Amino acid sequence: MNAIVKIQIIASVIILLSITSYADQLTDKENKITELNEKVTDLQVENKVLQKEKEAKIETEFAGINFGVGLALTFKHGEDRIDDANVVGGVVRVNKEHNRQAKIMLETHYFFPFKIKDHTIGIGPFLGIEPDSSGGSLIGAYALGGMVGFKRKEETKSSWNIGVAYCVNTNVKILGDGIEAGQALPDGESEIRYKEINQPGWLIMTSFSW
Repeated sequence: MNAIVKIQIIASVIILLSITSYADQLTDKENKITELNEKVTDLQVENKVLQKEKEAKIETEFAGINFGVGLALTFKHGEDRIDDANVVGGVVRVNKEHNRQAKIMLETHYFFPFKIKDHTIGIGPFLGIEPDSSGGSLIGAYALGGMVGFKRKEETKSSWNIGVAYCVNTNVKILGDGIEAGQALPDGESEIRYKEINQPGWLIMTSFSW
């Protein structure tokens, strides 16, 4: 065997060893990439599970009892609410009345949620209370009715709500017994009498819950 053949054999062995080493490196890299892909897949699955758990928790919080604050418009049922009246020419004249009144109310509701497409909506009963600012009593009005709530964002439990309710306004001032607007005072009387009642009515309310 001459020197040239020996050199060719040695060169072939070196090339074969290099190819084998490179193949081993590629295999190691492929194994590492596979491990990384498996970890990424596990993280994605775990993230989906956590997201579903979060959504389920938010859905549970949106359902059930929650609180809100809003603006209500009340409509009286019964006699006129009188702020001021006087006697002109022997006849009772009303100067100021408020049969419709806007109120800021606190409310608590219980929603039963359902979905329309990708939007969550709740429906259920609610109780509204207006603190009395006049100092006559603790509660100026209270209401009981039905409410519909629309989630503002799917990832939160806050919502915009609309409700309709039967309400009772406390300490409502009306004309006293026997006294009517546009009529003369009863015989023997010279001044207008008032009385305060708890007056029923209806209200429409819009609120925000958090």
